[in-house]
Amino acid sequence: MYGYGKEGSSGSSNIKYVAMLGALGFTILGLASLDSGSYETHAADKNNANNNSPKTSEESDGCTISPKWPKNVRRWCPGIMKYSKGSEGLEPDLTAGMILQESSGNPNAIGPGNELGLLQIHPDYHDCATSDPANNIKCGTSFMKRLIEKNNGNIRLALIGYNGGEYYADVKRQNRAAAVTTAALGE
Repeated sequence: MYGYGKEGSSGSSNIKYVAMLGALGFTILGLASLDSGSYETHAADKNNANNNSPKTSEESDGCTISPKWPKNVRRWCPGIMKYSKGSEGLEPDLTAGMILQESSGNPNAIGPGNELGLLQIHPDYHDCATSDPANNIKCGTSFMKRLIEKNNGNIRLALIGYNGGEYYADVKRQNRAAAVTTAALGE
């Protein structure tokens, strides 16, 4: 994985995603009020063999995103699981957070710059841009994986690039390096 935290430690890694998304100015309505304890409780409940509560259809179908996500995001769990964890190796809760931020779970959302679908893919920059939910999730997670790799596993920079354009993180990094150099030279 890309430095998200240890596999199987969904409690701490989920909080990292919320913090990273929040650091970029994202508002994660479904998770904003959670504390780490509620995530740890969720993880413990899911792994507790003595838990006799009935499983939801999403849990029995292998959906591992947090139950705290709104229904309009959780309904896309099959695609989130298939294209996040499956082919792209992303944490499913990261993809769920991106869907909430980008479209609030509306597969027909069209952004102010003509971005399409759940993950607001821009057709001028991505050949795979479509409002079809499965293809949109596949396209968005593939793009996010590429950004994570490009940014050496730094999810924060990848999210900056996803939100502001693929090269926006490069510009921010160059501006920061120039400011540090200027400060070091005392100019």
